[in-house]
Amino acid sequence: MEDEQAIWIEENGGRHALEDTHHPVRLPAFKEYRYPQVLRVLHQELLVNVIQGKPVPNVFVYPKPW
Repeated sequence: MEDEQAIWIEENGGRHALEDTHHPVRLPAFKEYRYPQVLRVLHQELLVNVIQGKPVPNVFVYPKPW
C-alpha cells in the first residue's frame, strides 16, 4: 500500500515502510470538486507517468519523456 507518507509493506500482521520511500508529499484531496475520487485517480496517473521529471503519456509505449 502507498500513501502520502511512504510505500508500506503489510506482512505477518504488521506494517513497515519500504526502505528509502519515507518521503512525505502533499497530495490534493479535491474535496471541493464534484468527483473527488475520479480526480485523485487522474492525478495519480499524472504522477506515476513521470520519468526524469518529465511527463510520459504511457510508460509502456514511450520509453523517453517528451
